[in-house]
Amino acid sequence: GIPVETWFKLLKDERGIKPDQYKRDIIWPMLALRKLAGDRLLVAEEELRREFESRYGPAVKARMIVVSKRETAEAIRAEAAANPDQFGELAKKFSEDAPSASLKGLIQPIRKHVGQKEIEEIAFALKPGEVSQVISIANQYIILKCEDQLPPAKVRFEDVKGEIEELAKDSKMRVIAQEIFRDLQS
Repeated sequence: GIPVETWFKLLKDERGIKPDQYKRDIIWPMLALRKLAGDRLLVAEEELRREFESRYGPAVKARMIVVSKRETAEAIRAEAAANPDQFGELAKKFSEDAPSASLKGLIQPIRKHVGQKEIEEIAFALKPGEVSQVISIANQYIILKCEDQLPPAKVRFEDVKGEIEELAKDSKMRVIAQEIFRDLQS
């Protein structure tokens, strides 16, 4: 949404990329990948709806504690369930996830179709103030506390469909690009 000359200046100033280098190293490979991807890059209506829901749909404001031992997680969960107001302090003291621990367990709002499906389902089932059971994901044990259920944004699908389609294509392109590179290598 900015003029081309402003974009080129921004690229040069912030990333040290000149216009010719940008065209050669970024634009042409992207266009070639899109051409090679062909029909695989088509985005179905269902994929657009999922992308829309993940960006503009409801979300859960939550806190999280992550530990590597089930026994520790169960003990922390019992303490958190008995005293939910202390969840932040427990996260700060026990969570092994340093970024969220420093914020007393506060994490980005959990949205649908973005992360682990199991975590999403559990988070959306919680009521504000409620603490989850221990969730086992990839050798880690997670406890969530729902701070609030956030309503969907007041955005109409039709108003952002073009933007959503580009985001969905970009996301799909990353996966397809890996497939194309594997095919070319073999």
